[in-house]
Amino acid sequence: MKAKSYMKNHKANEFYVKKARGYYMVVDGYDKSMASLELTEEAANNMAAELSAMRNKRLNIA
Repeated sequence: MKAKSYMKNHKANEFYVKKARGYYMVVDGYDKSMASLELTEEAANNMAAELSAMRNKRLNIA
């Protein structure tokens, strides 16, 4: 068998938006913890992008 079949698919170390009970949660993709709770989807997307940019800058990824 090829080694590729044993490799795990790792998700990106980024924040994503999830809708829950009329609110939009910004969830950390690394440990699945909630980073922020927003009222609108636009605000949640902006917050997720901002947090991801801050993490990437801190880790020197981007």
